[in-house]
Amino acid sequence: MPRLTPARRALGITVASMVVLALVAVLAGARRQFDSAELFRNVLRTVWRESVDSLSVDALYERAARGLVRQLNDPYAALYSPSEVSGMRRNRLGDRYGGLGMSIEDHRGAMVIVSLFAGAPGAAAGFQPGDRIIAIDGAPTAGWSLDQVSDHLIGAPGTAVELTAARPGVAAPIRVRVVRAVVHVPSVPYTLLFAPDVGYIPIEHFNESATEEVRTAIQSLRARGATSFVLDLRGNGGGELTQALGISNLFLATGVTIVSVHDRGSGTEVIHAAGPPSAPTEPVVVLVDRRTASASEIVAGALQDHDRAAVVGVPSFGKGLVQTMFPLDGGWAVKMTTGRWFTPRGRSIHRARPFVDGHFVDPDTLPDPRTAADAHADRPTITSDAGRTLYGGGGIVPDVVVAGDTLSSDEQRLAAALVPAGGAARIAVYNVSLGLAHHVTPAFHVMAAWRDQVYQALADANVHLDRPLFERGGALIDRAIETQVTRLAFGDSAAARRSAGRDAQLQRALQLLHHAPSMAALLTIARDKG
Repeated sequence: MPRLTPARRALGITVASMVVLALVAVLAGARRQFDSAELFRNVLRTVWRESVDSLSVDALYERAARGLVRQLNDPYAALYSPSEVSGMRRNRLGDRYGGLGMSIEDHRGAMVIVSLFAGAPGAAAGFQPGDRIIAIDGAPTAGWSLDQVSDHLIGAPGTAVELTAARPGVAAPIRVRVVRAVVHVPSVPYTLLFAPDVGYIPIEHFNESATEEVRTAIQSLRARGATSFVLDLRGNGGGELTQALGISNLFLATGVTIVSVHDRGSGTEVIHAAGPPSAPTEPVVVLVDRRTASASEIVAGALQDHDRAAVVGVPSFGKGLVQTMFPLDGGWAVKMTTGRWFTPRGRSIHRARPFVDGHFVDPDTLPDPRTAADAHADRPTITSDAGRTLYGGGGIVPDVVVAGDTLSSDEQRLAAALVPAGGAARIAVYNVSLGLAHHVTPAFHVMAAWRDQVYQALADANVHLDRPLFERGGALIDRAIETQVTRLAFGDSAAARRSAGRDAQLQRALQLLHHAPSMAALLTIARDKG
C-alpha cells in the first residue's frame, strides 16, 4: 500500500471534510424543507379545524395557492381557475368571436347598446344605439351584471339567441332572433387624410390582423395622396407580440433589430425585421401617451431607435415585462413574469413602480410633463443609430414633449364635482346626445339648451350640482356632447376629424410633418422643437 505524503494526507482530510460538510448542508436543507412543509400542513390543519368560518380542504388549498402567487410580489402574476382559463381562451380570439357585434354599457342597471359594428349580426337585425336589452332567450335581464349579459350574447358561431329590447319612443318591445357570427373588431377602425398629404392611422389594439390592417391603411392613404404618416398609439395597451413585430417591420429595413428579450430561462433573444418594409422612407410621427403600453412601446421604441420615426406626446406607460402562462393539472394555469423587453439600442421598456400588498403605488396620477426638461429629468441617455440623444429609464420618452389636452380651472372644478356621481354624467351626455343625433347636420353647433338637458338629466339622476359651477365649466360638457352626437350621427371617423383641431399632440405632429419633406428633415425639426 503506497504511503501518502503529508500534502496528500492533508488533501484527503480536506476532501473528507468537504464531503462531511456537504452532507451536513444537504441534511440541513432537507430538514429546513421538512420543517417548512410541516409548518404548512400544521397551519392548514389548524385553520380547517378551528377557524370560525369553515372552509373545505379544497377551498383552503386554492386560497393557499393564490396567496403563494400573490407573495411573489409580481404585479402580473396570477393563478387562473379552469373557468377563468376558458374565458381567457375565448377573449384571446381578440377580434374573432361568435357574437352579435355590439358594444354594451351598464347605465344604472339598464344594459344599453351604445354602438354596433357595421355588417355584424346585431346591426343587420336592426338594433340601434340606445336600445336597452331587457331579455335574452326569454329570461329578463333585470338584476344581471354586464358580464352576465355579455356571456349570454357570446357563443359558437352559427348558434342563435333571442333578444328583447326596449327602444326610446317605441311602445312595444322589439324581439328578434339573431344568429351569432364571427365578428371582426378592427385594429384600425378608420383612417383620415389631413391636408395636404398626411395620412393618419389610429391603431387601437394589436389583434391578429393588425399588421395587415396597417399595411392596407398605408396603401390606401398613399393612393389618396399621403406622403407622410401619423401612427396614433395613444391609449393602446398592447396585444399580440407578433403583430407589434409585423407593424414595426412595415417601416424598418430587413435584418435590423426590432426588440430583444432577456429571459431568465433562455438568455437573450434578439428579434429582427424579416421582410421588406411597406413604408421604408416616408416621414413618420408616432403619438404616445401614458396609456401607450407593452406591444405599442415595442413599435414606438424600435422606430425611434432606428431614426425611423419622431415620437410626439408624453412618456409612455413602461410595461416591458414578459409574462408566460404555465398550464397546470386539472385545467388550472399560473402566469408569471419571466423576462424583460429592450429596445434595439438597449433601453429597458419597463419602468419600475413600487408594488406594495398587491397594488401599484403609481405616480401616474401626477399631471403630464409639460416640458422636455420635466420628461428628461433623472433619466439615463443613449444614442439612436444616427447619434440622436434618447432617454431611458423605462417607457418611451418622446422626441417632442407635448402634454395632453388640459382643462381650465373651472372645468377641473366641475370634473371634480362630477366624480362622486360615478358614470351618471357619461350616461346623461349619452342619452341627451342620442335624442339629438337624428336631427343634426355635419356642421352642427352645440346649443346652450343641450347643456341644459344634461343638467336636468343629472338632476333626475339625483346628481345635484351648483348651477353657476356647471355653467362656468360648461365647455367640458359641450365638448362631450359634441363628440357623442357626432359619433352617434356620423361615426367614429367624423368624431375624430371634428376633435382634431383641439388635439394638441396631433396638431404638433401635423405641424412637424408639414415642414418636413424627408425623414432626416423631420428628425432635425423634432430635435430643434423638442
